[in-house]
Amino acid sequence: MCQAGKARQARTMLADSLSHHDSNKQTIKKRLLDGLFYVELHLGRLAAASFVLEQRRALGYGKPELRMDAALQAATLLAKQGKAEQARSELLSLLYNPKLYEWHGVLNTLSLYVEVENDCRDAVDEVLSKASAAEIKKFGILLRLGEKKPDVRELISIANTMFSSASQTYSQLLIRGLNAASKQEHEEVIRDLRRFAKEEKVGFFRAQAKEALRELVKRTAGRFVRPRF
Repeated sequence: MCQAGKARQARTMLADSLSHHDSNKQTIKKRLLDGLFYVELHLGRLAAASFVLEQRRALGYGKPELRMDAALQAATLLAKQGKAEQARSELLSLLYNPKLYEWHGVLNTLSLYVEVENDCRDAVDEVLSKASAAEIKKFGILLRLGEKKPDVRELISIANTMFSSASQTYSQLLIRGLNAASKQEHEEVIRDLRRFAKEEKVGFFRAQAKEALRELVKRTAGRFVRPRF
């Protein structure tokens, strides 16, 4: 019927047969779903074909290679619908299947996986770029980049290292300020905080250091002022 240009009539016929099908006759239902899947593909209805295929897969297959064929078909349909992450999940289940090398579809699976992985990477890179740019701006991280701009993953690593280092240094300065007992110790912490507030490349901690510096200078002046007689 499909070859004769009557695919829509075939689809209606199969869908009607499925709706009136005796649920106890699984073999017949499998054949009907296989036929409907073919028709949906012929009509280019990818989402509908995916739905039918999932119904068919739920009924199981007698041979491992048929299950693997169905998984590859599912991954292919998902990839064509722009659902790269779901397709990648299907393909990974195939790649980790113990019977992979006994199956005829290895090369097709590998080829599709490379394609899907690239799509996933592009989508993730876009998210990483937006999120990292927002965080770098929020914390005022001044990145010193050379002529060769690093990719987004390397950029995130650099920014995170700078943030962690600044956080650790600032925490150590605060601890020194809290533990300073003598005037000399207070003055040394004040000096180091001033240098940190001036030179630190992470704006968030520069601001924190300036605020801590004001409090420490005020406290130092009140604590070590000489009494008047």
